[in-house]
Amino acid sequence: MTSYQTFLQKITKGISEYYGADYKVALNRVKKNNGAIYCGITIQCADSNVSPTVYMEEMYREYLDGETLSGILQKTIQIYEKHKIEGNVDMQFLLDYEQAKDRVVYRLIHYENNRALLEELPHIKFLDMAVVFYCQMNHEALGDATILLKHELCCEWGVQKEELLRRAQENTPLLLPAVLKDMRELLQEWQGRPNESGEARKTDPKPDGEYPPVSVLSNKKRLFGAACMLYPGVLRDLARKLGRNIYILPSSVHELLLVTDDTGFDGADLTEMVYTVNRTQLEWEEVLSDSIYYYDREKDTLQIWNA
Repeated sequence: MTSYQTFLQKITKGISEYYGADYKVALNRVKKNNGAIYCGITIQCADSNVSPTVYMEEMYREYLDGETLSGILQKTIQIYEKHKIEGNVDMQFLLDYEQAKDRVVYRLIHYENNRALLEELPHIKFLDMAVVFYCQMNHEALGDATILLKHELCCEWGVQKEELLRRAQENTPLLLPAVLKDMRELLQEWQGRPNESGEARKTDPKPDGEYPPVSVLSNKKRLFGAACMLYPGVLRDLARKLGRNIYILPSSVHELLLVTDDTGFDGADLTEMVYTVNRTQLEWEEVLSDSIYYYDREKDTLQIWNA
């Protein structure tokens, strides 16, 4: 069986031969959240300044399961053709902070798991996490593409992390407003969507009382929505409305589960649940933290919950 490195080299060579001299094809190692490193093939046409990356880990798993190299090559080409960008994308806004400042937003990542990455980024420590900053591209063809802000670019802009935080505190709730939904509502939405094969998902309706009393907090795009815990007044207003303190469970970097402290859930059980989900249900790069957090409505404080 072909090794992973040989597999990558053969697919990269096949794509290069398929597209010819007008395309630049390269194999790259891409750093992701929590130190995860993914191998991807970037493909760039001569008349475009954007090079989509096709990640190969899942492709290799398919190859090990019996897919042929020619089949993987064809699938990689199809993915690129679906996502390629025609022409150049205007990146001039990155040269001038005055043009970029209204696109600056923040996200949360785990502090210890990202020590190496954080050396490259302006950041602010928050509990056991770090607030980092990025720019939204605001380009229809690029979808939700973002640019993580590193020290080098911020030095060119002449701005410090305090200025980035001020801008992000204004921009993020406006550009990515918080959305709070009941777990039952989300399950019903999920059950109504077709699966990857286009078939209706099987439903398992339960009486309302059988669902855990959990709310899901994210932003409207459900992208790095765990940062909603930073939005001014979000936790305070919910806790006051419910008249209870709240456990916050980081179900991923994209969303939070909120549980009031009168539901019979024990903090230790909730912590164990988060740990288990992080190890069995999520890709490592999607994990935010193994901790759970506790919001006290009387003190208006958020802290890591400890037994």
